[in-house]
Amino acid sequence: VNRLLLNNVDAVGVGWGAWTLTHPGYLQEQWAELEPLLASGAVPAPEPVVFPLERAGEAIASLEERSARGKVVVAVRR
Repeated sequence: VNRLLLNNVDAVGVGWGAWTLTHPGYLQEQWAELEPLLASGAVPAPEPVVFPLERAGEAIASLEERSARGKVVVAVRR
């Protein structure tokens, strides 16, 4: 983390690989609790935002600015 601060850079995303080796079964437990909430509508999944290819720059900007909620899709065909 210190290198991120010293270099003034962001780290976006999660690397679960090594962590799951030391916490076996944890992600499955979390998903088992989350799945019924999603299925019942108690926790709605965000709708994807679809950008036409001409607005791909806006799609990338929404990711960079962290204003995107859910998936960001760039449609290359109509």
